[in-house]
Amino acid sequence: MRQLLGITAEIARLTRFKEWRAYIALSIFGSLYGAKGLPEICEGVLKAVILMTVYMALVYLVNNLYDIETDSINPRKKDKNVLTWNVRLRDVVKKVSVALTFIGTLLSYLMLSLKGFVNYTIMMALGIMYSARPVRLKEKVGLDLLSHAFFFGIQPFLLISIERVIFTLTLLKLLLAIAAYSMFLQIRNHLEDIEYDRKAGVRTTAVYLGERKSYLLSLIFSIVFLVLSTIILLDIYNSYSYLIVAPLALPLALTSIERNKYFRLMDAYAITFFTALAINNIINISHSSPLTSFF
Repeated sequence: MRQLLGITAEIARLTRFKEWRAYIALSIFGSLYGAKGLPEICEGVLKAVILMTVYMALVYLVNNLYDIETDSINPRKKDKNVLTWNVRLRDVVKKVSVALTFIGTLLSYLMLSLKGFVNYTIMMALGIMYSARPVRLKEKVGLDLLSHAFFFGIQPFLLISIERVIFTLTLLKLLLAIAAYSMFLQIRNHLEDIEYDRKAGVRTTAVYLGERKSYLLSLIFSIVFLVLSTIILLDIYNSYSYLIVAPLALPLALTSIERNKYFRLMDAYAITFFTALAINNIINISHSSPLTSFF
């Protein structure tokens, strides 16, 4: 019994559940769109949390399995990935990953519409192929960022709402903003690991471009996100008063001496932006608006 509890604890640690917050929040945020009342909101949030928990655990476990070589020489990752030294646990993680794939497929079939099921299964496939060989999108220059924009960006957002939202120009802007921020997060992660990825021969976009160009690319993604988010807020609020936070974010970021300050500032702005949209949607729902005007 103690051994089983120990294995369970190690697997839970490998899922790195503390890093899920942003992606589960994104799926909850997406579940608000098109909702017509409190019962629908509660149902959507519950489904999003359940399905994203299975999905995030699967993606992180697969990532740990296929990143053993690079994580073993990376001090920042070695402690997080116990598979770098616990060889016996690797087979267990493989079996758990297969089980999670089956569970995720079954739950999405039972809980989602046909569109939602297709979206979820494609999202799972991309999340697995990002790390797993022979595809391993992580080592495909450009595709590592583009795939991340979908399986850790657009698709979690559409997880619940894909069946009921009306696709309009404003929604397209929002999806592009989410994609830009997702790629910003990914290039940031690659920059943090660039030294060890280079040593291990892992050819990410950051390794291919080099540190300076990758940092510039992160700036481009952040500028795209800032511009699109500003336009979206104007569409919704039809007022310039709220947007004071948007013009402040970029100059503060660009004048920051430390790169990490810039990265954290963008995170703070993204949280502010998505929170503003969520509050707007909740207010609209409380006024019995189906939100079709936003989309």
